[in-house]
Amino acid sequence: MNDQTENQLRRDILGKTRGFGCNTDLFENFPTEVKWYKAGFQKEDLSEVMYINYSYWNELSSRIRLPIHASKNIMNQIEVYGVNNQGFLDISLAIKNGRVFPRLIFVSMNENSRVVVLEGHARLTAYFINSEYIPGEIEVFIGFSEKFNEWDLY
Repeated sequence: MNDQTENQLRRDILGKTRGFGCNTDLFENFPTEVKWYKAGFQKEDLSEVMYINYSYWNELSSRIRLPIHASKNIMNQIEVYGVNNQGFLDISLAIKNGRVFPRLIFVSMNENSRVVVLEGHARLTAYFINSEYIPGEIEVFIGFSEKFNEWDLY
C-alpha cells in the first residue's frame, strides 16, 4: 500500500473499470479526500453495513439495503432483474469450506455514521446466507470522508 507506483497502477485500473478519479460510474461524486484505514469488524457490526444506494442491491434487499434481508430473499429464491442467485450460494459454500477472500471495502462519513460497502457486496451477502460461518472479526478497509453525504450511492 505504500509503493507509489503500485498505488498509481491500482488507481489507473479502478479508473478504467469503475470510474475512479474520473467522476463517472461507481465513483461519480465520490469524495476526492478520503482517509483509508484497516479496521476489524465484529460479526454484529457487519449486520449494520448497508449496500450502496443502487437499484439492484435495493431490490435484492427489499429496499432496506441490508445484506441480511437480501440473503433471506436469496434463500427464498427471489431473483432480481433476472439475475441468477447461484453466485451468492457458491461464495457462501466457499466460505463454509474455509476459503479466504480479499478484504471488504467500506466507506462512512465518520465513526458515528452509517457504513456502506463499496466493494464486496456479494461476499458480504454470502456471509449472511450461512451466518454461523461469519468469523468473529473480519479485517476490512474503511474510508472516511464527511463528504460521503454528497455521493449519490451513499
